Amino acid sequence: MKGITSQLLFALLLSVFMTSCDDRAPLSLSLDSIQETKVSPLKREAIFPLFVQSVGGHYNLDPILTQYVKRIASRIISSSTHRNIAFNFVIVNHSKPFAIAFPGYNIALSRSLFTIIENEAELAAVLAQKAIASTKLSSHPLPNEENLSNMLCNSLEFTIESIIQSQRLTLATECKIDTEVLDLLTLLGYDPKALSTFYNKIKKKDLESFLPYLSKKMQSISVQMPELEYSGYLGKKGYIETVLSLIENEPAYDILQQSLNAYADTNYEQALALAKQASKQVPNEALFHLQIGRSYWRLKKESLAIKAFTSAIHYNPLYYYPYFERGKLFDSRQKSFRAKSDYEMATEYFPSDKTLYHYGNLLFKINEKKEAMEAYEKVATFNSDYSEKARKKVARYKSRCT
Repeated sequence: MKGITSQLLFALLLSVFMTSCDDRAPLSLSLDSIQETKVSPLKREAIFPLFVQSVGGHYNLDPILTQYVKRIASRIISSSTHRNIAFNFVIVNHSKPFAIAFPGYNIALSRSLFTIIENEAELAAVLAQKAIASTKLSSHPLPNEENLSNMLCNSLEFTIESIIQSQRLTLATECKIDTEVLDLLTLLGYDPKALSTFYNKIKKKDLESFLPYLSKKMQSISVQMPELEYSGYLGKKGYIETVLSLIENEPAYDILQQSLNAYADTNYEQALALAKQASKQVPNEALFHLQIGRSYWRLKKESLAIKAFTSAIHYNPLYYYPYFERGKLFDSRQKSFRAKSDYEMATEYFPSDKTLYHYGNLLFKINEKKEAMEAYEKVATFNSDYSEKARKKVARYKSRCT
């Protein structure tokens, strides 16, 4: 993902799905397309945890920001007709600004979204819109929900625009959402023009293809509304102070992108140096340690790679990728017990075709063949190179047993 610099304190709200399961560059952060994610068919409520894993896991470096979001969200929800619903707002560790609603009253907000929102009124508008949209997604199956499920669960490649379109509601529903957002903002004393102002800033930057729900009706209504002086508990200055550490850390994520680019070009020495530079700026960011470990491994410095993967796990123990990378490394060094433990964690958090296939290989190697076949059979449900390999392994094993 191309980094968002600390100077960009304005302009953007996206609905997006991205992932990173390519073997050569598992941390790929491309803004232009969504890479392959191959996961078993899931119930619709199980999609959200998978999404969180695929975009870097939870952002856990700023508990103050997390509490702030929860406080504003609670204020909005308690004043709405949805006050009895338990919404789940999650900040995910991704450098592309976006907000996206999911069934089950789940809303994902990217880390960098907060560096470009200007004040609490804009944040309130985003939270209100996504919360209300999630109620529609949760209570009414989308006409194209099957397509969404296929995209998320059956390994199809798709663009950002396609995932946005898959989440579209009817025009009438979107207009109702807009009206409810306007009413809530006015009721709570926020500037009711905040969301349309946000929209106009996006439009000026030619980013309309990444827009959330925002109907023309809302734009015309909000333009006619008077601006209010009250912009939230903190206002503009207070909001910026709340997200200041996040803004200051953004250059380190730009350096991470440079490291990823160097890694993709097989310049592992440069990738390592850049990852270390990023980690020096933000020492407790798991993604930086993960990239250090990957670079060390390519440079055949396996002990240092294991140490880096372990640090990544320490800083974000709920993220699957460090477990998976360390598990593969242990596996290659014939440390089967440690590899098995890491693969179990990786497949629990992110049951993709790749994680399950590697886990199955290890289980077969240590003579746990029944469990290996179970893993292969899950992989076989996918539509990928791994699934074809898994089907062949299952067929070969069954032929030997008959």
